[in-house]
Amino acid sequence: QEVGQIAASNLDVDLLLQETVGVLKKRLAYEQCCIFLYEEPGQKLVFATGYGCNRRQLDMLQSNPVDLIAETGTDLLKSALAEMAPVVTEAPWKMAGTIFPELGRPTGNGPSPRGIIVPLATNKATIGILTVLESEANVSVTTSDINFLRAIASQVAVGIHNAVAFQKL
Repeated sequence: QEVGQIAASNLDVDLLLQETVGVLKKRLAYEQCCIFLYEEPGQKLVFATGYGCNRRQLDMLQSNPVDLIAETGTDLLKSALAEMAPVVTEAPWKMAGTIFPELGRPTGNGPSPRGIIVPLATNKATIGILTVLESEANVSVTTSDINFLRAIASQVAVGIHNAVAFQKL
């Protein structure tokens, strides 16, 4: 509900995204959350905002757009975008250096983090992605979790679409 109110009341994309991430950080138990927007539809994703990253990780995300054509390790990302459907990965470290910064492969029998990639899509276009990192490996990702993130992503996408349309006017 809070994200819906933010999306409906903000006509500034940056403010909309920052406030949305603030709500997600306060209300959800994800270790990390990032929002990426298309720079060139179908080709590059640029980091917009997020939480759970240290300064070095933020610098890496901000200075390295994800090139969907040239980069290796983006197959799951491409799949989520092509199908406009969320994807859960049990091996998010395979995308380290792209959407999950500096994430090392777990060692030993410790918990393995899960990454969830959710497209930011309206019924007309995909605008970007929302990613979350879940470190509680003993708790399974449920259909309810996926649907909840999908609803948030949908509200954010509509809010971005409306803000961009308003700016064009």
